[in-house]
Amino acid sequence: DVPAAVSSGPSGGAASAVETDAGRRSPVTKQNVFAGNESQDADSHSARVLALNEMVEKERRNREATEMLANDRGEALLQKVALLQKVEQELFTVRNRHRQELQELRETHEEAAQENEAVRLSLESEVERLPKGPRPRR
Repeated sequence: DVPAAVSSGPSGGAASAVETDAGRRSPVTKQNVFAGNESQDADSHSARVLALNEMVEKERRNREATEMLANDRGEALLQKVALLQKVEQELFTVRNRHRQELQELRETHEEAAQENEAVRLSLESEVERLPKGPRPRR
């Protein structure tokens, strides 16, 4: 008996056999081997192409997602910057208003101090004009 995968070749050596579609065994020839290799190569190539296409697609989706996140983060940062600028402007306005109010208070204080000094001097001069000595009793 000859095993299914090996048959005796014309020189008495072992020769490989290839199973055909019908389940029959046929001797391995260069034509059969290359046809099989081409088929395997084509299948292998197709599988590699599909895998590479999947990797490229995954990378594209990742890049798009990253860009969307970056755009969202960028938009959020722009909104924060705009808000900070608005707050900064409001603080600047309040600071200037407070400076103006403080200046007005200083001026008012200075005017009141001058008025107080004038009243003090006037009262001192009136006291100087009052008669000296004991006050009359009533």
